[in-house]
Amino acid sequence: MKRKIVIALMAAAAVAMLVGGCGKASNSTSSDTSVTEGVGSDAEAEIVYDVMDYVKLGDYEGIEVTLENTYDVTDEDVKEAVNSEVSAYPMYVKTKKKVVEGPKETKTEGETSDASEEENVGDMVDIDYVGRIDGEEFDGGSAEGYHLTIGSNQFIDGFEDGLIGHKVGEEVVLNLTFPEDYSTEDVAGKDVEFTVKINGIVEEKEMTYDDLTDDYVKENFGYDTVKEYVKSKRESLEETAKTNKENDTKTAVINAVIENSEISGFPEGLLEKRSKDYKQDYVDMCEQYGMTLEDYLTNYNMTEEEFDEQINEYITNALNQEFVLEAVCETEGFDKDIDEDAYNEYVTNIVSNYGYESEDALVEEYGEDYIKNAYLWYDVTMNYLVDNAKVILTEPKTEGETSDK
Repeated sequence: MKRKIVIALMAAAAVAMLVGGCGKASNSTSSDTSVTEGVGSDAEAEIVYDVMDYVKLGDYEGIEVTLENTYDVTDEDVKEAVNSEVSAYPMYVKTKKKVVEGPKETKTEGETSDASEEENVGDMVDIDYVGRIDGEEFDGGSAEGYHLTIGSNQFIDGFEDGLIGHKVGEEVVLNLTFPEDYSTEDVAGKDVEFTVKINGIVEEKEMTYDDLTDDYVKENFGYDTVKEYVKSKRESLEETAKTNKENDTKTAVINAVIENSEISGFPEGLLEKRSKDYKQDYVDMCEQYGMTLEDYLTNYNMTEEEFDEQINEYITNALNQEFVLEAVCETEGFDKDIDEDAYNEYVTNIVSNYGYESEDALVEEYGEDYIKNAYLWYDVTMNYLVDNAKVILTEPKTEGETSDK
């Protein structure tokens, strides 16, 4: 089974979805929508249409939708999220060992060992070190409280071996040479002197929710107490759950409105042009990353024909949403009296969330009428439908349970 590409991954596509995925509308208050398909020199003739010629609305007020309630954040959810995060930040506990030991001796021919080569390492040491070339410290050559496993080959030849046999508290001077092919050209092939203070021999302890301490969360996450850290994690999960619920509700409501409506088709050439432009966005994205569309699709084990089918399906669904929202907007007269303060806030959020230099830059790329249509359809009208919908939350199905629907 071939993996389905999530088309909205592209930043450009995300912006297009946020501002409606519609064409360049030249008149946001007319009963006819005038769309210029394409941008700049690629722009083609306007496609002018009245959306009501293509959409016959059914019931859209008081739509009833049912969602499985997966939006309540439990203590177990918080604990699981904390465990997932802290697993990447182990605690280092000082041992009573006083002398640094290296990897165990390599087994002789014919001898077997229970440990893999990767496990054949020595002590983990907590060190401070300063590197100097010609008596001067250099960028990236110093650190404090660094945890180094002897035999891990993280440092240049001689560094780790040079600490073996030395005692905790001792300061060791290592005179070494960077390899000629070292990745940093500024130091490649040069003699270097490292002064290393051995602070201790430590063991790595995997952290869990139950092991948290104030010192640990302060050092790794910047919170003064465990309580503050856990609270922030819960708030983050709750915010994500809230966003998921809002998005799921919008999807369920608009799908129900579409199902209740009749869409007879789209203006001639609109679907084809939208699909072509959308595909071109992918071509442009691939070029930015130094690859071709063929390279991109190969990564997903997908042919160009399958990709075209997916784009066509995606754009068809987007147009269904757009046409129904536009039809409701026109029927309710939302386009007759725009709340300028709310509209300006909508534009400001787009500029902030998608990294535009200014509102003028956004307007220059999309056109003010285009953005106003997006605001009217995907913000005002969508919110109206959701606010008037009846949302029923059901208990989540247990593992292995199936639905009769």
